[in-house]
Amino acid sequence: KSFLGTWERFGSVVHWLNVYVYFLALITVIKTQREWLLYMRGVVLVATGVSCFALLQFLRVPFVYVSGDRLIGTLGNPAFLGSFLLLTTGITLYLYVTDSRWLRPYYFLASMLQLFVLVNTKVRTLWLVLGIIGVFVVIQTWKRTRVLRARYLQQIFKSGKSTLLFFLFSALLALALLFFCTIYLSRSRCCFKPVLYW
Repeated sequence: KSFLGTWERFGSVVHWLNVYVYFLALITVIKTQREWLLYMRGVVLVATGVSCFALLQFLRVPFVYVSGDRLIGTLGNPAFLGSFLLLTTGITLYLYVTDSRWLRPYYFLASMLQLFVLVNTKVRTLWLVLGIIGVFVVIQTWKRTRVLRARYLQQIFKSGKSTLLFFLFSALLALALLFFCTIYLSRSRCCFKPVLYW
C-alpha cells in the first residue's frame, strides 16, 4: 500500500510522483510573470467555486449532497477539502497583496469564504492555516505601519494607564472570543441532521 496508496488517504510513492510531474509541467509551461498571475487567478476562481458549493452544503440546500456535519465540497472528503483550501487561501492572500487594487475586495471575500469553509471542515489543517495567516497579517501590518506604530505607541504611553489597560482588555477579549469560537465550532451541530435526497 505504500507504493500505490489507498483511495482514502493517498500519500503513496505514486501520488508524490504525480505531484512532482505536475509541478515540473507547471514550471516548464508557465514562463512569464503574467502567465503565473493568470494561473493563480484561475486557482482562486476554482477555489471560490468549490467554497460556494461547500457553503450550499453548510446551508443544507435541497438537492445538494450532505455527508454528516463536516463539509466535503466537491472533493468528497473533508481532509482533501481542507488541504486544498490550505493552499488556495495562501494564494488568495498573496494575490490580495500583489495583484491590482480593484480586485482586492474579491480576494478579501474569497479568502473569508475559504476560511469559513475551512473552519467547517473540522480538520486539523485549520490551525496551521490560521497560524500562517496570523504570521502573514502581523508581518504585513508591521511593515506597512512602521511610522503609525511609533506614533500610536507614543500616544498610548503618554495618555496614561487607562489607554494601556483598554488595549490589554481588548487583547484579552479577542483571545476569549477565539477560545469561545473554538469550543463552539468543535461541538457537534445536533440541530442539523444529515438529509438524504434519494
